[in-house]
Amino acid sequence: TFDGLVTVDLNALELIIDGLGSLTAPGVDAPLTGENVVAQVMELWARPAESDVALGTGDLGAWWEQRKEFIPRLTQAALEKIQSGEVNYLALAAAALTALNRRDIQIVVGEPTMAALLAGQGWDGALQPQPGSDYLAVVDMNMGYNKVDAVIDRSLAYTVTWPNGPDQPAQAMLALTYHHPLDVVDEGCDPSPRYGNDYQDMIERCYFNYLRVYLAEGSALIDATGLQPESLNSQRGERGTQVFSGYFVLPPNNSNTVTFTYELPADISQEAYSLLIQRQSGTNALPISLSVGGATHAEILDEGHLHWS
Repeated sequence: TFDGLVTVDLNALELIIDGLGSLTAPGVDAPLTGENVVAQVMELWARPAESDVALGTGDLGAWWEQRKEFIPRLTQAALEKIQSGEVNYLALAAAALTALNRRDIQIVVGEPTMAALLAGQGWDGALQPQPGSDYLAVVDMNMGYNKVDAVIDRSLAYTVTWPNGPDQPAQAMLALTYHHPLDVVDEGCDPSPRYGNDYQDMIERCYFNYLRVYLAEGSALIDATGLQPESLNSQRGERGTQVFSGYFVLPPNNSNTVTFTYELPADISQEAYSLLIQRQSGTNALPISLSVGGATHAEILDEGHLHWS
């Protein structure tokens, strides 16, 4: 039983620190800003503040116990500044609103009235398929013991046609391209637990991605490429969706394109076509290219949702 759950990603942390103007935390030499806070977090993870231990210096157990001590440290510093009154509260509220709209902050509560309000704003992290509408929610999960998601570039291209006429079911082709830009070599692509010498060492590794794509209920898979064949699966998903899933490994300095070709449910018509795309929380802005029945649209999606018709 719980009263509520709030998730906050590093994109939100940048926005909130910007909203505060800057932040001074015990044991951190330089003032924290939205521009430098992620780099500082990486450093505090490897070398905890006001501590004699550090990653790569021998005492792995002592470091492991302190590696996330920066979380309460930064949280306390932020709360103290907010309570001090030395804050532009309008700027802070604007930063929080931006983070909520980008799904960088997500909130789930048990109280029904507040839960309905959060869901109506799209702030609770739920899948939001709409009856009679097309739907896409791409969810990546790194199965490797590393931090490679920090550098992975993604793009999405989506094409919908009605090859048998506007009164027949549409056919969709989704292409998801992943690029690992680092010019390094990760010998053996080992996903097992190992910390290395610093945070950057954990970034410079292979990407072990378990991919799920949530679609309109009744979508029927025709073909897929770019995944390990034995990992491909199609099944019913949460909240009345269909989910296609699979697995691939991407070494550094390489790209991989995953495609799904499928038939859309019959109630998604060309005349009244609409699409909702939900961008995964924690990811960077997503380049999107759409082509639907001859109409096209392209944008860099940094909000949590895209509604298009």
